[in-house]
Amino acid sequence: MEEAEDIAALVASVDRVVAEQQANRDQRERHAIHRAKRERITVVIVGIVAAVALGAITVSYQETRSFLREARFAAAEQHTDTLAALAKTDAQIAALKEQTDTLRGQLAEMKTASAIWRSEFTGVMQLDNVRANNSPSGWLITSKWNNIGKTDVLNFKGWNHLQYFPSVEEVKKVDFLKVPKGENISEPQTIPASDYVTYGNYQVTMAQAWEDMYGKGAIISWGYIEYDDIFGVHHTVQHCESWNFQYEPPAINMGLPQPLSLNCNRRT
Repeated sequence: MEEAEDIAALVASVDRVVAEQQANRDQRERHAIHRAKRERITVVIVGIVAAVALGAITVSYQETRSFLREARFAAAEQHTDTLAALAKTDAQIAALKEQTDTLRGQLAEMKTASAIWRSEFTGVMQLDNVRANNSPSGWLITSKWNNIGKTDVLNFKGWNHLQYFPSVEEVKKVDFLKVPKGENISEPQTIPASDYVTYGNYQVTMAQAWEDMYGKGAIISWGYIEYDDIFGVHHTVQHCESWNFQYEPPAINMGLPQPLSLNCNRRT
């Protein structure tokens, strides 16, 4: 009887253990099923997120490609426009250069024409040494300045001098750019076209002519004038010349004066 109770108690204990193990197995299976569901849900969510991200990346890539395509097109179009503008600018520069060259040529022609016109109409003073026999004592020499231009000479003034030097050494001592003693600068005056002004009557004796002819003395005239033309240009003239004589029996003749090779002969 007791053995039967012990067996019954053992069977009950075994059943309880089996029931507990079955319960534990069922619980583990439920946990495994829930874990599998969570993992599947996680995979689905990750897939969805990945799909959304991929879609966004794809859209962004397409937009970037479109933007780059448009940018390249715009850059190419701008480059073409720039080249066209540069070509047009080069053509304009060439046209302007041609116009400038033409205008320069016209200006040069106008300047030349103006210079010719001025040269033709400007008042010009020219020296004419008038010689007159004053026999038997010698000659009288008068410095005559003629306005050979076609317009008036304004503010004309100057001086003139003639002198006999007993030797060439005396000539070398003279500064022909200075006003000699006894000479005065004339007052400014207007000399009309074709008119003239004279300076002094200088006496050259027969004895001085003989001395000059034999190289023992020298007869020199020199002077200076200045004036303005009607165009406002200022002019100056310095001159110095020697007088020569030739014996042509039965008389001595006065030749034309010869300019000295000095800096006292110049015109500005």
